[in-house]
Amino acid sequence: MHDLAYYDICVVNNNTVKCNVNEAKYIRDGILVLEKLSSYNILFMVSATDNIICPGKDFQELVWGKDKGFLWSFPDFLQGKKIYCVRTKAYMKKFDDNLYVLKNNTSYKELDVLQNISYYSLVIKSLIGHNACIFFIPFLEPKYSMLTILSGRTSKPLSYATQNFLRLFISDTDIVQKLADLITDGLLSHHIIISIIKGIIGYSKINVFTSDNKLFVETKRFDLTYKKLGKGREIIIHDH
Repeated sequence: MHDLAYYDICVVNNNTVKCNVNEAKYIRDGILVLEKLSSYNILFMVSATDNIICPGKDFQELVWGKDKGFLWSFPDFLQGKKIYCVRTKAYMKKFDDNLYVLKNNTSYKELDVLQNISYYSLVIKSLIGHNACIFFIPFLEPKYSMLTILSGRTSKPLSYATQNFLRLFISDTDIVQKLADLITDGLLSHHIIISIIKGIIGYSKINVFTSDNKLFVETKRFDLTYKKLGKGREIIIHDH
């Protein structure tokens, strides 16, 4: 039987957040943290003018009168991890089936930086489910972006989100940086990227290490060598 709660309720007011099960707190204006995620679903209760964005696999928005609820579902591999959620009054606009943009005004020119959004969405859907959404928040600090939440304060928002996600599982900064580059630049099939990530977090047999500024990936199906060359990349794949 799971020790984790299947469902939790977190009430968010001004600069406080109180949950029935999870330990949560504000760390700064607009950013709240779940210290150790211990629920598969959380209903965040906020005012009707607020939005709550978390790195979950799907969400539902429920509004009644002056109150609003955001019901977030979280993937298994985030359980027990520290995760950040964003509370904002910014307008949330849906652009397609998997992309939402939160803005304080009506300009959306920042979308130009999401040239690899289609590729990135394939990675997300492979990891956390077909209906997973991507949220682009231009005013968010990059260090708080993770997996499905992207910041616009850098020319590589996908890389920052990917790095923050990979740091949940990997302590080697070289591996984190190189894998983030691969995903951001879309240089490999997303199936290979998923094999690498799942191997690192324990879903399949895989060996990943760095040496002499190179990233090596060894699996039963293929070997991969990746090296960054100035602004370019060198990738060698040998199938078994």
